[in-house]
Amino acid sequence: MPNTQAGSIISPRVLANNFTVTNSTTLVNITNMTLDVIAGLTYRFRFRGTTLLVSAAGEKWDVGGTCTATAINYSIVSISNTGTVPIQVISTSLNTSGANTGYTGSIVVIEGAITVNLGGTLTIRFAQSVANASPCQVNNDASFEIIQTE
Repeated sequence: MPNTQAGSIISPRVLANNFTVTNSTTLVNITNMTLDVIAGLTYRFRFRGTTLLVSAAGEKWDVGGTCTATAINYSIVSISNTGTVPIQVISTSLNTSGANTGYTGSIVVIEGAITVNLGGTLTIRFAQSVANASPCQVNNDASFEIIQTE
């Protein structure tokens, strides 16, 4: 059961192995980047990761899960290895994705806050922006944490 004490970091997660997606634009849960949240509580969350991409396939991200939100506000920012910021999304609902192509690597930060209506899971999801037979990956240095604020 998750810790219910305000200010507690709840089970910070680190990706142990590269997570690869091939030939698919369907967003899927990244292994070990899912955390439990409790109805009626408010959390801040942060994901940070790097990628290795096929330029033609790119990347697509969102925040999903089985929980529902009374309120949520989060951003998805991707900084490419070419120095551009190809993904800049601000969302007030779960399952809003950001995607782009044309570069071979990125640093991705997803940050936000959620007040949970129906408890369940909160997860970070990844896919290719354009389906491609060559793999795109989230590197094994990715991390995801949630801090209960109320």
